[in-house]
Amino acid sequence: MAGDPVSVHNRGMKETQAALPTPDDAAKRRKSARISELETQIDERDETIRLLNEALSRALDELDLPRAA
Repeated sequence: MAGDPVSVHNRGMKETQAALPTPDDAAKRRKSARISELETQIDERDETIRLLNEALSRALDELDLPRAA
C-alpha cells in the first residue's frame, strides 16, 4: 500500500510540516511574557469588578433599609 494516494498525501503533509520553521526561543519567551502580563491584567480587572460589585451591593442594601426618622 505504499502507493496508496492517502498514504502518499499524509507523508507529503508530514514532510511539509517538518519543513516549517519553528519560533526561536526568544520569540517563545516574549510570547510567554506577554501572556503572563495579560493574565495579570485580567486578574486585576476581575478583582476590580469584584470590589465594584461588593460596593454596589452594599449601597443597594443601604437604600433598602427603612429610614429611622
